[in-house]
Amino acid sequence: MPFIRTFIAIQIPEDIKNEISTFQEELKAAGKGIGWVKPDNIHLTLKFLGSTDEQLIDDIDEKIKDSVVGINQFQIQVQGIGAFPNLKRPRVIWIGANSETDQLGVVVQKLEKNLEVLGFKPENRKFSAHLTVGRVKDNRKINSVLERVKSFSEFDAGTFTVEKIELIKSDLHPAGAIYSPLRKIVL
Repeated sequence: MPFIRTFIAIQIPEDIKNEISTFQEELKAAGKGIGWVKPDNIHLTLKFLGSTDEQLIDDIDEKIKDSVVGINQFQIQVQGIGAFPNLKRPRVIWIGANSETDQLGVVVQKLEKNLEVLGFKPENRKFSAHLTVGRVKDNRKINSVLERVKSFSEFDAGTFTVEKIELIKSDLHPAGAIYSPLRKIVL
């Protein structure tokens, strides 16, 4: 049984990726110590599945479809900046992804419940909608970058309509991950 690395996500439109890319360039100029996510790879992860038996792909597709029954297209605003676990000891730099309605939260809750039947454990942490834009590589070199991040607290990359959710394959390579959509579930 071949296994592949997978996750469920919402893709981000090009215009918003361009705004994020401009933001990343400004932060790169502020200093080193952070590995920046390529703009083409920025997405909103709903559920990381990890190592997945390829034979489960059709079943996962069905569970995603079950999770979006009754969910209409909705808006997400990409704004705000933060870090996990926090800005004092960051490991991940993120931009917020907020939905005025709770449709995003409803989808995530349904995914967690529906995928548990297939053996995927639910998250222990509360879902926090975000776009990972950087990962800290060296804490000793990030002070100037963090000061710049704080100055972008009002950052707003725009709003987009969520039209589909995707099951994505992730191939890890030394130059970075390569993402390939396996299934697209239209809302």
